[in-house]
Amino acid sequence: MATIPSGQKFHTIAADVDTMNRGSASANADRTIFTMADIAASVPASGLSGSGTAGQVSRFTASDTIADSLIGDDGTTVSLGTDVTIGDSIKFSEDSTSKFGFFAGQDNFFIYNEGSLQFECNNTTTTLYHSGAYKLYTTADGVTVSGQVNSQALHVTGTDAPSGTAKGPLNVAFGAAPTASSFGTVGDIIVDPLAINVCTVTGADPTPATWLKTDLSATGGLSGSGTANTVPMWSDSSTLTDSVITQDLNGIVIPKRISHLTDLDTYIEFQTGKFIIKSGNYQTAEFDQQKAQLFHNNDWRLRTDADGITVAGQVNVNALNTAPSSATDTGSLGEIRWAADYVYLCTATNVWVRASLATWV
Repeated sequence: MATIPSGQKFHTIAADVDTMNRGSASANADRTIFTMADIAASVPASGLSGSGTAGQVSRFTASDTIADSLIGDDGTTVSLGTDVTIGDSIKFSEDSTSKFGFFAGQDNFFIYNEGSLQFECNNTTTTLYHSGAYKLYTTADGVTVSGQVNSQALHVTGTDAPSGTAKGPLNVAFGAAPTASSFGTVGDIIVDPLAINVCTVTGADPTPATWLKTDLSATGGLSGSGTANTVPMWSDSSTLTDSVITQDLNGIVIPKRISHLTDLDTYIEFQTGKFIIKSGNYQTAEFDQQKAQLFHNNDWRLRTDADGITVAGQVNVNALNTAPSSATDTGSLGEIRWAADYVYLCTATNVWVRASLATWV
């Protein structure tokens, strides 16, 4: 098809002018007459209709009509109206890794800054990130924190104990300890160098709040692990481990001995079937199932047996006894009294006999 040069002109005539060629029927057969109406009907319209406001991004209201959208653009800042629908994300023109938007098909909203996920939420959980690693997320009970919490002030809402979980230490800047006239709101917590103070009843001028506190002591964190029913001991200043002492339903169980703190040679000791007492590493007493023994310088001096006692060495009376006043004086069977002239023996209740004592050369 030939292209009409842009400089060509069209001349039209009135509609009532007869343009039929009277001289040639064959020429007329190859000629068709068109009007401007025919041209307009044959050529599809290529223009758009509509109007808009300067600084507003346009939108199609129909297939061939545009009008203002809810997005404004003044050349520097893009402004959004209400309920603007976007695709997956909106990106910063100078850094495509900084963006906010939606994870397709996941009902999630996110914020990225320089390629690092900073914020994410869905219909159940909101999560904050630091360098792509989560630091806080919400739960049905409260919040869960990964790492420490640094705060200038800590406020707990409600009167029930908080049920959230915190991982790591809680660092709160010291504040001024409240006084009896201090104001506050229920849940306010003030940590001073000596105590943790909690506001339990709200108070405002002129009525002071009610504060409770727990005093702080110089303690450190503990570590270690142990065995059930075993008494722990310090393996260093802050670590606990198993001692040799255990406890059951019958009492404390030790494997061998209990020593004096400042004299380890003085102790009580358990051996198979025996209980031994030592003082300064000298045995002083020993007990087994049948007998009891007393020692002097590790040598036994008195021992019980089925008939009574056996003494190794002499028996010394510290002082002479008082003699019975008569043969029927008060006495118990087996009682012996040493007097200056006689040895008295009680042979039955209140029955005494005696043997005289004499000097010899």
